[in-house]
Parts: sequence; C-alpha cells; structure tokens
Amino acid sequence: MTPVLPFRLKARGTDEVAAWHVRSLSYRLHGLARLEPRTLILQWSGTAEVSEVKGTAVREYEERIPVREVMLPVAQVASLTLHGRWWRPRVVLRVTDLTILGAVPGSDQGVVTLWIAGRDWPLAVELITGLEIEQADAALAAAEGPPPLPPQPSA
Repeated sequence: MTPVLPFRLKARGTDEVAAWHVRSLSYRLHGLARLEPRTLILQWSGTAEVSEVKGTAVREYEERIPVREVMLPVAQVASLTLHGRWWRPRVVLRVTDLTILGAVPGSDQGVVTLWIAGRDWPLAVELITGLEIEQADAALAAAEGPPPLPPQPSA
C-alpha cells in the first residue's frame, strides 16, 4: 500500500493598499502527497484569512481555497529529501522543470518545502523510498526500450 503523507505549505501573504482601502491576506494550507505508478501527486487546500479596512470599517473573514492538484512524473523529480528530524521536520522536493511546480504555493525555482509533523517521519521515509523505486523502474524501462532508429540518409 502506498503511503499518504500529510503536509503543510507556507505561502506568503499579500497586502493591497489603495486610497481608503487596505486588504491583507494570509494563508493556511494543508495537503497530501501520495505515490501512484510513475507519478507523485500533491494535493492541497486551505483557507485565506482576509482583513479589510475600508474607510473606518474593518472586516475580517475566511475564504475557502478549493482543492488543487499537481501530478509530477517521477522522471521529473530531481530529489525528495528529509530534513530536521526533531526540529521543524520537512520534506524538500526539487524538480527538473521549473514550470511543473508553478501552481504550488510557496514553491520557488523548482523547489517546494512540505512541512510535516514529527509523527509522520516514517511515512515520509516510506514515500521517498517508494519514489526512488519508481524512478529506478522508469529508468530501467526506458533503457530496455527499443534502440532509436538511425537517421535517414538525405537524398
């Protein structure tokens, strides 16, 4: 059975300032990482906490963020590593294509940090091991494929 790793994402909030109007957003994001054949899947959702000041009126509320998903082919995962065993445990995901993580909040230059609970460390180890096996299987399948055809002579 494939492990499902719960994680949190840290995304920067935004502040918008205009004449007589200030809007501030902060995010609480959580998600799941799981491994399917040849694919690492990241799903996340959460809330945006909004504070607005219009003139003299102040309003605070939450907006739900719908579930989003990114499917990463294992061949495009450069590394998936564990850090901070006892202090701030996290999994750092690096990819080979900068565009593939573009939709993931908190990602920067092909890297995203998945913050995990200390109790989920064994799940993270199992997920990383499974990913390495999937990557080895994909590389082996690519190596065993038919050889490329020779170039055709030009007439």
